[in-house]
Amino acid sequence: MNTIKNLKLILLLLLLLLISMTINSQTKIIAHRGFSSIAPENTLTAFSKAIDSGADYFELDVHKTKNDSIVVIHDSSVDKTSFYKKGEVADMTYQELINIKVGSPD
Repeated sequence: MNTIKNLKLILLLLLLLLISMTINSQTKIIAHRGFSSIAPENTLTAFSKAIDSGADYFELDVHKTKNDSIVVIHDSSVDKTSFYKKGEVADMTYQELINIKVGSPD
């Protein structure tokens, strides 16, 4: 059920973006997951770098947690985000998610 709600939200945001782009029909630069080629995807740093680079928009992904918080993460799981923890975002609370160490071991 959460996947359907997330998909509906993403489609609505995409529709609004397309309407906005059609009204002002100039070519737009959209940074996918922020400026993810120079900063970790879907992070404040990636979003700031996208803005600094002159992108007109940046795309981000949202998911709902077990306790109905909204978080920005690309996948529905933390499996690719963290080497240390695996599992679905929808099965974790916001507090559990913010305590996950991200990245790979050095």
